[in-house]
Amino acid sequence: MAFLPDELIDLTVTSPPYNIGKEYKNTLPLDDYINWCEKWIHEVYRLTSSRLL
Repeated sequence: MAFLPDELIDLTVTSPPYNIGKEYKNTLPLDDYINWCEKWIHEVYRLTSSRLL
């Protein structure tokens, strides 16, 4: 996402992994999970247009 230009998309809908220990997923230590979330959430915010229709 870091290589994409700002406000490229009009709408973001997401269902992130919740790090709750599902058998088919690896869980991260809480601090690592929070740091990872901060990074992708920041990028999604930057990529999503703030223009109002």
